[in-house]
Parts: sequence; C-alpha cells; structure tokens
Amino acid sequence: QAQPTVIRVPVPAKVFGDVHGQLRDLLLLFGHYGFPSHHWGGDIETTTYIFNGDWVDRGAHQIEVVMLLFALKCLYPGRVFLVRGNHEFRSQSISMGPAGFRSHLAQLFHHLDDKGESAYEAVHCSFDWLPLAA
Repeated sequence: QAQPTVIRVPVPAKVFGDVHGQLRDLLLLFGHYGFPSHHWGGDIETTTYIFNGDWVDRGAHQIEVVMLLFALKCLYPGRVFLVRGNHEFRSQSISMGPAGFRSHLAQLFHHLDDKGESAYEAVHCSFDWLPLAA
C-alpha cells in the first residue's frame, strides 16, 4: 500500500542510511546500536527505526539487504519505516552499470533465464510505493 510522500514517525528513533548492499555493515550497526526485535534485548517496542534510502547499488549483498528491510517492515509496520533514496529509482540503478542493482540481480540469477529481471521489476514496484522523507 502506498504511503504519503512525507511520513511522520514516533520518537525516539534510530536512523540508518546509505547501506548500499553492505549486509555485514548493517548487521554490525545493529550489533552496536541495537537490533529491531522484540527478542534478545531488542528495543522495537520503544524505538522507531528509520531506514533512509540507498540500500542497493555497489555492495555484494544488495538483495539480502532489501529482503531484510522488507521483512522488518512486514514484522513491525508501525515501528520500521523505509524511506526511498535516489538509488531506489530505476534510472539511478541502471546508470550504475555493473555495480547497479539490476546488474547484481542479473548476475545472481543468471542461470534462471530472465528471473533476475523479474526480481528487479518486482522490487522496484515495491520501491515505487515508498515515501521520500520522514
């Protein structure tokens, strides 16, 4: 479901951004600042998590970062907010060439015919619904 272009989020909030497919870095940030969970000492019940865009392009684990963020949004829709960055636009991803999300998925799913392109389009259809600011 589409969200407004600008969303209001409850405070306190932790803000993460510019992960660029670096899953390990994201997990290290969670380890240092807290993981959005209601288990293992997580603070999701008292803290909002904002993920400013630029989750894709450049890194080795672009789809994994996106899937983790989508899963967190599904689990905690009122506590996790995903904000679209310039790298979540098709034109930016394509302009990144071999480091871009489109190329990343094509390489990852090269043995499955056009499944990389199908995955790319499906993810970008989701990106289209995201707000631009929080």
